[in-house]
Amino acid sequence: AIYGVIAYQSAYLKYYFTVPFMTSVLNNEGGFYHTAAYIEEARRLGIRILPPDVNHSDKIFTWREDTIRVGLNRVFELTWSTLDKIIRERQRTGKYTDIYDFITRVRPRQGELENLIKCGALSTLNASEPELLLQSHLFYRNKFRQRSTARVPDKSVLQPYAPELRLQNEIKLLLSLLHI
Repeated sequence: AIYGVIAYQSAYLKYYFTVPFMTSVLNNEGGFYHTAAYIEEARRLGIRILPPDVNHSDKIFTWREDTIRVGLNRVFELTWSTLDKIIRERQRTGKYTDIYDFITRVRPRQGELENLIKCGALSTLNASEPELLLQSHLFYRNKFRQRSTARVPDKSVLQPYAPELRLQNEIKLLLSLLHI
């Protein structure tokens, strides 16, 4: 009888409060199916799934209107201390304006920054992932000196990744969504 009550309550919530319900299911990380199955179910129900973003994401999945945004906790090899600092700095002094602002305020490890770039979490700062990777590599190599780093990428224009490569990077770096 208790399974019937739970099934009825779940069906009611899923029907009348679809987006908050699916967000809660994704944050629960439990259940019979993998997280990827719940994401596909959300898409089937017409809910847009947005990638993580350093200027908009929280730690966990969040919802607004008919969209669910992936939380920063799903980014591969992102430490809790870096995740906390991203959110704390954004709340304290506002959104990040460019990659240099992000690096100097958060001070992520180079590998963490590369994973954030490749999964699209810094795309609001610059849509070209190769350009962001070049800027970050030069910035770390020049020991956080923005002047010597900023001049080089201005002369080169690197095109954003093709959609296939962008999707491949997102899948690889958001592994916890797929439980691989």
